[in-house]
Amino acid sequence: MFGFPETQRRIFKKNFLRSVIINIIYDPIVVTEFQDIIKTSLINYFPRFRNKVDSSFQIELRPNEKTPIVNVGEGVRGYQLLSEDGLSTISIDNTMIVVNIAGLSYKKFDDISEMIKKFHELMGAMGITQIKRLSMRKLNVANFQTEDVFSVYEDLLSPVLASRAMVSVPSSEGVLQNMTNVSLADGEYRLNLAYGIPPIPAVTKPLKGIFVEDIDVIKESVLPIDEMEEQLCKINQAIYNVFSWVNSDNLKENILGYDE
Repeated sequence: MFGFPETQRRIFKKNFLRSVIINIIYDPIVVTEFQDIIKTSLINYFPRFRNKVDSSFQIELRPNEKTPIVNVGEGVRGYQLLSEDGLSTISIDNTMIVVNIAGLSYKKFDDISEMIKKFHELMGAMGITQIKRLSMRKLNVANFQTEDVFSVYEDLLSPVLASRAMVSVPSSEGVLQNMTNVSLADGEYRLNLAYGIPPIPAVTKPLKGIFVEDIDVIKESVLPIDEMEEQLCKINQAIYNVFSWVNSDNLKENILGYDE
């Protein structure tokens, strides 16, 4: 997909994954009708439950009164479920489910396959038969301290990408940020890829900052909910292919290390 070489997935001993975000968009429903089933179906993964509340304000001007009367109304517009530690969340409303899994909680895609099956069951119980848009995004963030920002690229990026970053300016001296953004299409799929160094807060050496790698793959066509797990597996493989192509062997073999 997108022209990146197919790469056999391997598990890393460590990762610099900040979050995994799954976004499922569907035709509108009245989500408040399904509060009980939402609570019970995902309780093993997300035991903490709370309402998402919308507040509305109505200003009423009464005769002979200088001060307006403000009526505040509140209504439940969806639900949020949290993991025991509060780091991973699910947000469910009338048109969307957003899953945000903390990087420290994520080892491999297979570990969340049972949870995805629960999403499938829940969506069926809520009368959802098809998905309008499906995406998965993986955000990687690594801290660094260095005398030369381009040494970060040499350590983390593939030689081709590192060399391109280093020739973008005559000298690395004084570089405070260097981000690359690429968007690609492949039929009904879209890729948004961003990598590099966002603004460094201070120019004193050693330089301290973060390296960001953001990979977002989207399927924009309608699909039945029965195909959701298969499509997420396909998207996850596409993300891994991009990750493998972008990053250096040094990062994969030495810094993260393969879990043989």
